[in-house]
This record gives sequence, structure tokens and C-alpha cells, in this order.
Amino acid sequence: MSSSLSRRDTIKTLAGIACLLFFPWESIGQIINEGCDKCKKAWYNLCKFATERYQFRYIEPTDSLPKVFIYGDSISIAYTEYVRAFLEDKACVFRLHENGTSSNEFIQKMETM
Repeated sequence: MSSSLSRRDTIKTLAGIACLLFFPWESIGQIINEGCDKCKKAWYNLCKFATERYQFRYIEPTDSLPKVFIYGDSISIAYTEYVRAFLEDKACVFRLHENGTSSNEFIQKMETM
């Protein structure tokens, strides 16, 4: 008898594994949480997809939860919501404001964000 994971379970599993690669924002968490209205406005100015695509919506930081950052190419857009669901009430999951494309653009995109 063969046991295979459904597509959804496979994606959830991959998302859980991907959590190991995320960048924690603990060092700047307090800065993010101060003036969240300013952060929200800046996010909507920066992210052209914020109102069109659910994965790019603004995420309100929560002081009591660790911060997780997703940086990735287009596949990360697909699994963002699975990671958020997997870490619900365990972490605030943020993502890059656009498709991360090549990792050689990481520093420039992070400085913009």
C-alpha cells in the first residue's frame, strides 16, 4: 500500500521546511511595532500588489510573536498563505513586497523594504 501526500499536504510540509530558511526580525521588531500606521501606509506605497493579491496584504505585527520573513521567487508567493496558516498564533509571517527573483538582488530589495 502506497502512502502519498495530497498536493495540499505536500505544500504545507514544504512550507514548514521552508520556515527554517526565514529571516527572524526580532532585532527590528520594536521599530516595526512603533507607528504601525506609518508602516501600513509605507507598505501600501511600496507594494503595488497589496490591494490586488492576498499574499501581499499588510500584516500587522504582534509584539508577543516572533517575526518571520519570506524572501523568494514566484514560488514563495504560492506558499506564503500556507506558511501563515501553519504558523498562525505562533509567528507573524511577512513577505517581500514583490517577487524576489534572483537572490543576487536580495540586498537591494531588502534595503528598499
